[in-house]
Amino acid sequence: PPIYEVRKITLSWSGTIPGTSAIKQYVIQQATSTDGVNWSAYEALATIVSNATSGTLEVNGSQIAGMYTRYRLSVTDTFDM
Repeated sequence: PPIYEVRKITLSWSGTIPGTSAIKQYVIQQATSTDGVNWSAYEALATIVSNATSGTLEVNGSQIAGMYTRYRLSVTDTFDM
């Protein structure tokens, strides 16, 4: 099969619900793997200061052949929870 290279990836999220206080920031993290089974520790990719309940972030795709990348999102409110 052909090899696909993606230079930019758009991550998006929605439906965030504030808890007892307003949203303060989002932290997007990424982990990588060469086999899709054994993953690196998550590392911070970006911190977005925003109280919005949705958003997007454009990131660079890996330029390493065979590299898997997964992302996760962490939300912090004004009580740092």
